[in-house]
Amino acid sequence: MSGSGRPLAARLTGVIDLKAARQEPDRYRAALARRGAADDFGALLAADARWRELTERTESLRAEQKKSSKGGPPGPEQKAMSKPASWNAEKSEIASEE
Repeated sequence: MSGSGRPLAARLTGVIDLKAARQEPDRYRAALARRGAADDFGALLAADARWRELTERTESLRAEQKKSSKGGPPGPEQKAMSKPASWNAEKSEIASEE
C-alpha cells in the first residue's frame, strides 16, 4: 500500500508498454505519479534494460555456439576444445549477478 490507502494492484489495472515507456519515460513517470506508482518506474526501466542486455548476450553466445558446431561431428581435437573458456566465464558472471 502507499499514500492512497488502496493496494497498488487496485489502482493499476493496465499494462505498461515498455517500448513506449523507454521512448517517453517522463510522460509515463508523470502518469504513474498521479496514480502513486512513480517510485517503481525507475526500477522497472532498470530491470528492462538489464533483461535486454542479458538477452543480447545470450543470443550472441548461441550464435557463437551454433557457428562453432557446424561442420559435422567433432573430431578428437574439437572435443578437447568444445567450449571456449569465455563461455564458462560468461556463465559464471551471469550466475553471480542473480
